[in-house]
Amino acid sequence: MARQINLFNFTGKLGNVVGYYYKGKYCLRSRPVRKNKTVSLVQLAHQEKFAKAGKFVRSISPLLAFSIPDPKKMTQSNFVMSHTLKNAMYGSYPDFYIDYSLVPVCYGDLQPGYAEQVVCKSENLIFTWNDDIFQNNASPNDKVILAAYCEALNQCFYSTNSTVRQTGIATLAVKAFKGHEVHTWMAFKSEDGKLLSKSTYTGALFVT
Repeated sequence: MARQINLFNFTGKLGNVVGYYYKGKYCLRSRPVRKNKTVSLVQLAHQEKFAKAGKFVRSISPLLAFSIPDPKKMTQSNFVMSHTLKNAMYGSYPDFYIDYSLVPVCYGDLQPGYAEQVVCKSENLIFTWNDDIFQNNASPNDKVILAAYCEALNQCFYSTNSTVRQTGIATLAVKAFKGHEVHTWMAFKSEDGKLLSKSTYTGALFVT
């Protein structure tokens, strides 16, 4: 630090120095020298993974707000983000991809479904499952959760109250995804909303 003894005092940048006012005195200091820090390949890979996982999780965050029980010390979105980065991210820089079959969009201890399947007809996803097995804490009146994510459009459509477990069939309209591939999941929540099942990945298919 040096004091200004010029005919006029100033603050701000001037050449390679910066003028400033401190404790009743006008002072000077050198401008910081920018360092050309090279980003390593490991850092670039981490940034790419984080960006890809974050893009996906942000698109499904409205569903996660109530389909994932409050995890300890983090938000629902951060819980799925962490799981995706640790367990579902594959490939090498810069061509990383997410294995969506390993991503839970719903999580809990309620009994999941059996023999879940999905087909597409007339811009609708039709989910089916075995409707006559009610083991452990499952109930015929458990509500069905459906979800479809389109990576090309980075959008997620979901339903949380389309029907109940005992019907064995539910439909999710996905007209906006026509011509694109979607990844699909289904799960259940109890009639009072207190219990959730872990989601089942029901596969990827093209919307026609």
